Amino acid sequence: MFSLRCFKCGWPINLNRAELETAVAEAMAKDEAHYALVCPSCRRVNKISVKQMRRKLPRDWQPVAQPTEAPAKAKDGEETPAETG
Repeated sequence: MFSLRCFKCGWPINLNRAELETAVAEAMAKDEAHYALVCPSCRRVNKISVKQMRRKLPRDWQPVAQPTEAPAKAKDGEETPAETG
C-alpha cells in the first residue's frame, strides 16, 4: 500500500500493490523518473518519484515483460500464416 495526499486539495490517495506495480512499470517503460498521478477529487496531477514508489515494492521486484503489440512482418514476397487460406 502506497499512501499520499494531493498537494493541492489534501485528498488522501492510496495505491494498492497491483496499482503500484502498474504505475512503476509504466514509468520504467517510458524511462521516466516520476509518475503522474491524477487526484480523484480535484483532478490535479501529482508527480511521484519512481524511486519512492520502488521502496514500497520488494527488493527483487521486476516489471513483467510487456507482450509485443503486433506480430513481426514477413519479408517482401513471403506470406505469413494468417494471410494464407
